[in-house]
Amino acid sequence: MLVGGKEQKNSYQINLRLILGLVIVLGFFTVIIITVMLTASERIAKKSRGNSINSQNQETVVQQGEDNKASLLGVFKMLDEGSRQVGIFDIIGRRELLISYSGSSNIRDEYGQIIAISQIEPGTMVELKYIKDSGKMTDMIISDKAWKYVSVSNFTLDPDLRIMKIAKKQYKLADELLVLDGNDFVSIYDIAQQDVLTVWGYEETIWSVIVSRGHGYVKLKDYEEFLGDYITVGYEAMQQITEDMTITVREGDFNLTVESGDFSATIRVRVKRNEITYVSLKELGPKAPKYGSVMFDISPFGADLYIKGELRSYANEIELPYGTYPIKVSLGGYVSYEGNINVDSPAKTIKIILPESSSNKKVEVTETNTKSSSDYNTGSPATDGQGSGNKAGGNDNSDFIIIGDKIIDTKHQIHVQKPVGASVYLNGEYMGTSPVSFSKIIGSHVITFIREGYETISYTVDVINDGKDAYFKFDDLVPNAIEPEE
Repeated sequence: MLVGGKEQKNSYQINLRLILGLVIVLGFFTVIIITVMLTASERIAKKSRGNSINSQNQETVVQQGEDNKASLLGVFKMLDEGSRQVGIFDIIGRRELLISYSGSSNIRDEYGQIIAISQIEPGTMVELKYIKDSGKMTDMIISDKAWKYVSVSNFTLDPDLRIMKIAKKQYKLADELLVLDGNDFVSIYDIAQQDVLTVWGYEETIWSVIVSRGHGYVKLKDYEEFLGDYITVGYEAMQQITEDMTITVREGDFNLTVESGDFSATIRVRVKRNEITYVSLKELGPKAPKYGSVMFDISPFGADLYIKGELRSYANEIELPYGTYPIKVSLGGYVSYEGNINVDSPAKTIKIILPESSSNKKVEVTETNTKSSSDYNTGSPATDGQGSGNKAGGNDNSDFIIIGDKIIDTKHQIHVQKPVGASVYLNGEYMGTSPVSFSKIIGSHVITFIREGYETISYTVDVINDGKDAYFKFDDLVPNAIEPEE
């Protein structure tokens, strides 16, 4: 019995130790697990707090960076590659800025393509971003908010009222307008009607004007022989040649043409921007002399007529080159006449009446412009006993009016039907807007057409005395090119 009890007691002690060991082991692992969990929880909390602080700091940095940036819309004025700076006129702030750039600056054209900063032409309107503190550029793009017109030749300009009209639209010129002629900034007053422009603007205001094709001057020399004749240079309107004449002309190579009746000569001239080109009209070659038809109506008939000492018959018209001539008219028993006549028109009649020597009367001399028989495309006029013509070509002279050197058919007209809507000039004289009709002037003429927005053009026409109206139709005018870019 004692043995059995002892064995039972030993068994109980073993089980107790086993249970205690398990409890200790479990407790140890529990402590470890709790410790690990607490550590992980603390790390997560710290990380969360760190992320929150970092987020706040990052927001502060971003906010500070945005506050230090600025943007503007302005006109690109200059590039200094040595100092790596650009000059910009801010059109909103109305101020000039110097902004530095670097290789990291983002430079793009209006289509978003990357370009070199040297490709941006002064006068171009740009949008720019930069850092305020450092004045360093981050981005610059050719503006698509501004508008641009290129190849502008159809414009009117009033610099005093600060207005420019392009085609049919009127714009205001900014007080700080930039006008660039080549490499120089100039005044708006230096712009000529002959210039071709690139114009930049924003909304209804023009901010920059670039002279893409300027003007020069043609000054005439050795022009005395051509005074009163007509000259055309390039697309300029025909003008009458005057003393000490200077013509403003678009730069480039052009024809210079001088016309006078049947005489016409052309030379090529080169006009350089803002320079004077001297042209000697001697280069046109010898000009055929002008002739006038002089009809002498001398009474009594049979008196002798001497011109420059030479006895001349005056039964018909006498053709003489333009100029001054000494004359003498004499007949026995009558008072003689000596004087000068001036041949300066296509046709004239000189009437001379010699009084008898026994009278106290003086010689009567009258001079009038008349119609030359050659202008009727007929033979010599019939003459009466006094040598005066009264009819030509079957037409009564009353059908014609002589005004200066113009011979006007009063019963017929010239009709210019095309091009429609152009100002019509006949030998430089404004006649109206086509279609237009005006009195028929016999002879060779130059008709010039001028219309805003179109190229000027001239034609030489011959108007003959055929007893009919004259009709003319020409090709439509060629528009000047204006290419707007939004």
